[in-house]
Parts: sequence; C-alpha cells; structure tokens
Amino acid sequence: MALIAGVTAAVCWLAGPAAPDARARPPAPAATAPLGAPAPEGGAPGIDLVVPVALLATALSMAGYAYVTRRRRVRTRTTPHGGPALPREAELDERARRALVAADDAVRTSREELAWARAAHGEAAVKSAAEALAYAEGEVAAAFRLRQRLDDGHPEDGAARRAVLEEVVARCADAGRRLDEEAPAFDALRDLEGTAPAALAAAETAHRELTGRLSTAEAALTAMRGRYARSAAEPVAMAPEVARVRLEFAATALSGARTALTASAPASPPAPAADGTGAGAGGTGDPGPAGTDHSPAGRGGDPGPGSTRAPARGGTPGTGAGAGPDVTADPGPAGTRDGTAAGEGAGSGAGTHARATTPDPGPPPGGGATGSGRRAVVFLRAAEGALDQADQLVEAVDRRAVEIAGAAGRLPDALAEADADLAEARRLLEGAHGGAASAGGLRGRAARLESVVGDVRRAVDAGGYDPVDALRRLEEAGAALDEALGRDDGTRRARAFLEQALLAARSAAGAAEVYVTAHRGVVGSVARTRLAEARHHLAVAGAAADPREALADAQRADALARQAQALAEQDVRLRGAARGRPEASEAPEHPADGVDGVSGAVLGGILVGGAPDDDVPGCGRPGDGWPGGRGCPARFGGGGTRDRAGGDDCF
Repeated sequence: MALIAGVTAAVCWLAGPAAPDARARPPAPAATAPLGAPAPEGGAPGIDLVVPVALLATALSMAGYAYVTRRRRVRTRTTPHGGPALPREAELDERARRALVAADDAVRTSREELAWARAAHGEAAVKSAAEALAYAEGEVAAAFRLRQRLDDGHPEDGAARRAVLEEVVARCADAGRRLDEEAPAFDALRDLEGTAPAALAAAETAHRELTGRLSTAEAALTAMRGRYARSAAEPVAMAPEVARVRLEFAATALSGARTALTASAPASPPAPAADGTGAGAGGTGDPGPAGTDHSPAGRGGDPGPGSTRAPARGGTPGTGAGAGPDVTADPGPAGTRDGTAAGEGAGSGAGTHARATTPDPGPPPGGGATGSGRRAVVFLRAAEGALDQADQLVEAVDRRAVEIAGAAGRLPDALAEADADLAEARRLLEGAHGGAASAGGLRGRAARLESVVGDVRRAVDAGGYDPVDALRRLEEAGAALDEALGRDDGTRRARAFLEQALLAARSAAGAAEVYVTAHRGVVGSVARTRLAEARHHLAVAGAAADPREALADAQRADALARQAQALAEQDVRLRGAARGRPEASEAPEHPADGVDGVSGAVLGGILVGGAPDDDVPGCGRPGDGWPGGRGCPARFGGGGTRDRAGGDDCF
C-alpha cells in the first residue's frame, strides 16, 4: 500500500503542474533563443524530478520495512488475526499439567462424597450426580491419555503438540463444568445442615470401626514384614501411619461438629444407648468424638470377624462403648483421662461394613441453618474426607496381604511350569547343535529363565522373599521363553502367564492408587498420568480376546503402576525436603516429624482453596492451626465449586 501511494504521488507531481499552465496560457509562437541566453523561466527538467524521486524512494523504504516486519510477525506470531496473545508451548504445557491435577482431584473428591450420599439416600436419588461424575471421569481419562501420548513423544510437530495440549485443557475444563453444574442439586440432596445429626452419627460409627480395623491392618503389616522381604510390604509400608493421622484429624473434626451442633440448639438430657450398655449422645463426658485432643479412638479394640472386608463408613455398631463418643461408662485401660473416649472394644465386629443409612442411636441435637450449623457442616465434610482416605489406606494393607498370600500360593506351580519349559528348551537346543534355535534367541531366554528360577528358589529357601515380585519375574522370563519356543499350545500358556501378570499389575495399580489419593495435595501430573495409563492398560487387558495381546497390556500396566508410585513418592519427598524436612522421605506424615492432622489433611487434598502453599495451587498452608488456618473441605464439584464452603467457615 505504501508503494502504491508513493507511485501515485509521484505521477501526480509530474502531471499536475503542467495541466493548469496549459489551460491558462495560449500557445506562444516559437522563438529561437540567442546562444548563451539563460534558460526559460520554470527551471530545468531534471530539477522537476527531484521531489517525485524522493517520494518514490520513501515509499519503497516504507514498503520494505512493512514487508520485513510482517515476515517476522508470521515467524513469531503471538496475535492470531488480532486476537489475544497465544501462550508459548511451555506455558501451555504447564497449564495442561495443572488442569489435569485439578480435574483429577475434583473427580476423586466427588467420588468420595457421592459414596456418602448414596449410602444415605439410595442409588436412585444420586443418579444424576453419578451420571455427572461418570461423564467427568471419562473426560479426565481421555485427557490423561492425550497427556501420555505427548510424554511418549507423539506428535512431534509443534503445532500438533499445541493442539493436543489445548484439547487436554478443554477436556479438563469440560469435566469441571459438568460437576459444577450438578453441585447445587447435589447440595440440596445431601442437605448437610438439615441432616447433620444423622451424618455425624454415621461418621462417628465409621470412625470407631476404622479404628478397630486399623489395628488389624497394623498386625497384618507386621506379619508381612516378619515373613517376607521388605519389598513385599513396601508399597503399603506407610499406610497404617498415614491412616492414623487421618483418623486423628477426623476425631478432631467430629468433636468440632458435635460442639457446633450442641451450640445451635438447647441441651437435651442424656439418652441411653440402644442396648443399654453405655451413655448415648449428649452424655456427661467431654463432647469430643471417639477421643478428642487427648487420644483418638481406642487403638486396640477387637475388630471382630470380617475386618478385612470393605471398610465401614457408618454401619450399626456392635457392643462395647455407647453409640456416641460422649460416654460415661468405664473407658477401660486405653480410655482418655476424662473417660470420654470410645472404649477399647468399640464395636465387636457385629457392625455392618457399609455406610450407614440410618443414624446412630442418640444423635446430637441441633442441625439448623444457623452459623453453628454451617460450621458443623464444614467439620463434618472434613471428617468424611479424612475417613474416606483412612478407609482406603486400611483396605490397601488388607488387600496387599491377600495378594501376597495368593502369589505365594501360585509360586510352586509357576516354578514347576518353568522347570518344564526349561527342559523342553534344552531338548531343542541339543537337537539344534547351536544352530538356528540358538540364533533365534532360545538359548539366551532359557538362560535367563534358569537364572530367575534359581534366584527365586534360593530366596524361598532363605525365608525372606517377595512372592508378588517372584511371580512377576517368573512370568516375564517364562513368557519370553514361551515365545521363543513357538509351541502349538502357546495360547494356553499365554493365559496362564496372563493370570500371573494381572495379579501383579492389579497389586501395583491398587497400591499406587491409594498412595496418590492419600497424598494428592502434592502429587503432580506425571505420576497421575502414569497411573491413569496403567488403569487403561489393565482395562484393555481384561477385555482383550487374544491372551498374548492381553499379556502385553498387563505387563505394561504393571510397569506403569510401579513407576507411578515411585514418582508420587518422589513428589512427597521433594515437598518434605523443600520445607527443610528431609526425614519426610522415611515417614512423611509422622506427627513427630512436624506434620499435624491439619497439615496431613492439606497434604491429602482434604482441605483446599486456601492461600497457595509454594507451587501447589488451591492448598491451605500447613501449620496454621485449626480452626483459624486456611483451607476449606473439598466438596462434590469441579474447580468452580469444590471449595464452596468459604469465608469464616474455613479452617
């Protein structure tokens, strides 16, 4: 445009002055000027060209500058079509990582609170919320799959990578939007302010039963450590300790909820327990639940039969201490100093292992929509989140014990099959005389399996071995040899190897899942991505028709799950080291290491939405005390609603 304007101006300059003169003056007769006379008025023709040439040069310079600037803008475009500036790929990548963490946390929290609502109101009542959660889970799973593709180096093109990152962010946002849309209806369904007494009773019952089951889990962990190698119990080594911290936090939260409810309504006389064996809610003891700041619930109670099944979240209590935590009966040896804790035998195993659908006998008074009622809801939701995590941690230990026992039972048969495979491989190698069979890798694979069999037998004879790892090593080496043998019954053997691989993969994925859940306040997107990919491969392996393909997926799931837990543990260690607590690598949540219940709740993602803690968005800062610190209990919903209990009702 500048060039066109310059050329036009030059032409006008040349043509413009002559035209008026031609119209104004008549033609003059030709005359011959004397030799040496001065030139006629109007100047030389060369002088008339100076200005248009200068204009043309200026136009050319402007056009060149505009061309160079436009080329540079195209190469480093930041404003597409005049729109907002596009972030750099590194910024978009970080945004995608944070979106994945936030969306995954929202899904986990929503799943936990949905379970409480389902137990209280039934499956039909929570259908809409369950559908919203299923949609969000699908979107987040797809986002994790896209993230894994990027981590694997696909696609390589920069523009294509940006498109994938944008899709990750969009899917996470869509998952959160769907949960946010459902949050108001879900709140109306739960109506925690109106049903706080019943919800408190259910949570207190869950606390008592989990306390008993925790003792069983600790005993199981001790037995695993005594009988097997350290690696056998390593995936759940800290689970009981972390569960105890969560239960202590839940006990404090339940005490606060009961106090808030008592303050919101007139006091009521003590109500006897259903079986008459203890004081009901509202008794003369301290209002703290199952042990207040003196002690949580009794730690040595008999959990009764069935304690290794799904944990209780509010079943009907068995005999022992009264229905509520405010007990006037003799607390037994482990009671608190004021005799208010639930006794050693709080629940003798007669309780059901399901969330309560009816309130515990003797519910506390109150529950109106007052300030105290709202405060009680905050305490209640925090307690429910802590109980959910304690539930999963205790269950992880129980499940690991069962998996180890199952692997130990399979090991003799696996060793016998390995011996048979080795014998067949030796026959083939003897007949081949080091020819094609050896060149095809049979000799090397047979040597590897023989080495693994020898190592496993020596470990078993020594008494300290890891059954799951031994079965995994036999399966991997045996499957490789089976492929080299090329037998007609390869499909049958692949099915046998698949069972072993699935056992190891499910064990690794289950342990990693619980660890990420209980430390989700600091676990980053990489560990979560690997865990999501492990779950994907497990699902594919379970649905595959070809056992060989299923075996490959199961092996991949096993490797990814173990990698996910290692990365998650690294995130926790790095957070501890960043706070000047390198000992956190050994016991990341032991109270002696400076992590109290509130800090553990932040670490576990139970409290969110407070002042940012270092580089973790949405976390309350640990060590602020409770109440009076920062952070709110996470709720059902996406990023726009999951920390909706705000203001003065936060910690």
